Amino acid sequence: MVYIDIADIVPRFNRLILRMLKMNKLLSTLVISAFAMAAVSAFAGSHGGAMSDKDKAEMAEKCAKMDPSKADEKMKADCKKLAETKK
Repeated sequence: MVYIDIADIVPRFNRLILRMLKMNKLLSTLVISAFAMAAVSAFAGSHGGAMSDKDKAEMAEKCAKMDPSKADEKMKADCKKLAETKK
C-alpha cells in the first residue's frame, strides 16, 4: 500500500496555484494592452492630419487664385487632390 504524505502535496499545490495566478495576471495584462493599443490607434487614425472645413475653404481660395504657370508642383498636386475630393 502506498501512503501519500500531505507534506509532499501541499507545496506542489501551492506552486501550481502561484503559477496559475502569474499566468492569469499575464493574460489580463496582455488583454488590457491589446485594447489600449486598439484605442490609441483608432484615436490617432481619426486625427491623422485631415483638413478641416476652414482649411479646405482657404485651399480652395488659393487654388482659384493660383496661376498654373507660376505654381510649384506641390500646390498643383494639392489643388488637383482637392478638386477630386469635391467630385
